Amino acid sequence: MSSRAPILFAIAMTLAPHLASAQWGIPRIYVQQPTWGQQPAWGQQPAQQQSYTLQLPQVAIDVPRLRFAIGGGVAIGGGGIATFGPEAAVQLGLQVNDLFAIYYRGRAQLAFVFNRASLGIYGGFFNAILADLTFADMIQVGLGPSFDYILYNACDAMRCVDAGTIGIAADARIALSFADLSGRRQAIIFATNRSGFTLELNIHAGAYGFDNQVFGYGQVGVGAAWILY
Repeated sequence: MSSRAPILFAIAMTLAPHLASAQWGIPRIYVQQPTWGQQPAWGQQPAQQQSYTLQLPQVAIDVPRLRFAIGGGVAIGGGGIATFGPEAAVQLGLQVNDLFAIYYRGRAQLAFVFNRASLGIYGGFFNAILADLTFADMIQVGLGPSFDYILYNACDAMRCVDAGTIGIAADARIALSFADLSGRRQAIIFATNRSGFTLELNIHAGAYGFDNQVFGYGQVGVGAAWILY
């Protein structure tokens, strides 16, 4: 027995590798699950990348928005008194859409009274509520009532008058607007305004002196303003 042991050991060592490889029958295949960031295997098409678009809120254009303007001009008036002088004007209200607006229009004036024996001083405060139409973003026409207060002093050959009085009048404007070349501007979130420079023709006429002696007074003037509409 002892003489055969080395021979059997040598035979076992020779056959061991063949037995180890044949015991499985079929070779094993390992499949690795793909993970993000890996490169595709040779012969495979790369996965399509998805693109995303960020949707921003749309800015409305022809919706109710702020109406504002500030400017000045000169006016000449006649009637119970004759005046000439500068004024400052402001608009504040609602631009309902590109065509129609309603707003407060305030005008403050300081002028000379020149139809008396000596020059007098005049001050006027006009408070109008105007309905306004804008055509082709350029031509504006506004009309409405005005509740006024004026004061003046002037002397003629017989007497001097130093008076302050209320009045009710009609106020109108015709304007030509030159739009800002940069386009509409966003004054309030989700709404945009046209803006620009305007040249105006102003007409104002009414009755004054209700607390004493009623007289008529009217004006025609020209002005310029920066406007947001």
